[in-house]
Amino acid sequence: MKISQNGIDFIKSHEGFRAVAYDDLNPNATLNNDSIIQGVLTIGYGHTHNVKVGDYVTEDEAEQLLKEDLFFAESAVKDYVQVEITQNMYDALVSLFFNVGIHNIATKQYPNNNFVGSTLLHKLNQSDYLGASNRFPDFVKAGGQVLQGLVTRRNEEKDLFLKDMSVLNYQLPTFGSMTDGINLDNVYLSNKKKSNVAIIILILLALFFITR
Repeated sequence: MKISQNGIDFIKSHEGFRAVAYDDLNPNATLNNDSIIQGVLTIGYGHTHNVKVGDYVTEDEAEQLLKEDLFFAESAVKDYVQVEITQNMYDALVSLFFNVGIHNIATKQYPNNNFVGSTLLHKLNQSDYLGASNRFPDFVKAGGQVLQGLVTRRNEEKDLFLKDMSVLNYQLPTFGSMTDGINLDNVYLSNKKKSNVAIIILILLALFFITR
């Protein structure tokens, strides 16, 4: 699996494009060779490697740099996610790993966890997709402060993660209403199209009326 163009466009929309190299801690300053850089020189869609004062990129060049930068986030998703995921899940996770950092998601020892890595990744690897999706808001702080930009990004990553998923595992109702006999603990989400859910519902309805 590779990140889709939709995933790339999603990340681009949150990183924002800057054609000229800038200081990420003083982004509105005009830089010259005598400038004191307070943070990290950045260009394009958040690219920081080997950037120099005065560098300039086009949007196409910036997208190519972004694709190269995403290699490490994509590799991390492949290395640390142990369950089947959809393309939208993959794209959302690449965005998260890229923005938050591999260590914070996958290898950090959090004080209240008896496992290594984030609760989000732990729940995901237990096939608790909904539980994992609810942990995106764990990563909304920078420097100890909640940032509205990160709140927005995490919410949109969560929405992308959940997009176009449908129920795969189910049990036929055995009596009474349509919900009787369904074990919700065994329900998980997959890459099935929503149209398949409609077919399943029709089959369940038919069986329900046939067995009455």
